[in-house]
Amino acid sequence: MLLALAACLAFVAYTYFVYPLLIAVAARFWPQTIAADDHWTPMVSVCLPVFNSAAFIDAKLQSLLQMQWPADKLEILIFDDASTDASPERLAAWVQKDARIRVYTADCRAGKPSALNQL
Repeated sequence: MLLALAACLAFVAYTYFVYPLLIAVAARFWPQTIAADDHWTPMVSVCLPVFNSAAFIDAKLQSLLQMQWPADKLEILIFDDASTDASPERLAAWVQKDARIRVYTADCRAGKPSALNQL
């Protein structure tokens, strides 16, 4: 019992004190240099779960497409969570206008967490 307690305390001490100290010493004496690449731009995916969004979806997509980001490095993923208004028609029109926009639709309401997981 005492040995198990000592092992647990040693593990906690190592995790909170010894390991950070070892990392600090290693960083001080063996620094890593990382070359920055100014020509590399990451791909950005905008995940947008929507439900009955006909009132604002046009303004939202217009705003997203006006971002100052390279067009080939931006995609807009929209999950229509079984909307009952004119959202599907508006989203279909946007898909026809811009290839960066992809729309996924649900047959029944699943909620925002499920929509984000799907995207």
